[in-house]
Amino acid sequence: RMHADWDFAGARIDLDNALAIEPNSLGAQQLLGLYLMITGRMDESLATQQRLVERNPVSASAWAGLGKTQMAARDYPNARKAMQRSDELRPGSSDGLQNRALQEAYAGNGAEAVRLARRMPPSHYRDYALAMAAWSAGQAAESGAALQRLTDEAPDVFGAQIAMIHAWRGDGENAFRWLERALAARDPGLLDIQTRPEFDALKGDLRYQRALRQMNLAR
Repeated sequence: RMHADWDFAGARIDLDNALAIEPNSLGAQQLLGLYLMITGRMDESLATQQRLVERNPVSASAWAGLGKTQMAARDYPNARKAMQRSDELRPGSSDGLQNRALQEAYAGNGAEAVRLARRMPPSHYRDYALAMAAWSAGQAAESGAALQRLTDEAPDVFGAQIAMIHAWRGDGENAFRWLERALAARDPGLLDIQTRPEFDALKGDLRYQRALRQMNLAR
């Protein structure tokens, strides 16, 4: 319900029921941490993810979840440590490389972000990470080429990511145009819209606030 319907009240009921049946389930606890992050309860999300790492110290997914939550909280130094630990436990993971590339881009380490993004196998996820990373590194041409590939090849699947890239590149009008398209498609890539650094500069715009209301995330 959370991913497909943006029914966050119903999703919390489902999570509570799942945890009542199996309170130590790593998957259910990770979904709870994600739910708390998406709905703006960052302190609770961080505490949940930290407990998961303490209970599952050799779980790559637990460390990745902590790192992504720390990244959402703009704690980039600790996010880097958590994601590196996840990568040590699951070397060469494309998802791990993407997370690390984005973290470095958000932290302003453009050259490292590009290095990590280029290590990803060819895919649309690589294009997303590379468009973000290259822009942070001042490599506008490489960023634009990756964005164009996404736009040409996967507009119906990567609408949320295309919106994020435009926002990161400072193109608010195209960011909102693609955001509207992603909203109409109920793109699951928008779930963490409230915590994405790409949208930080747009949060004062009424169109951003309208998007939150449409997703049942407005407070």
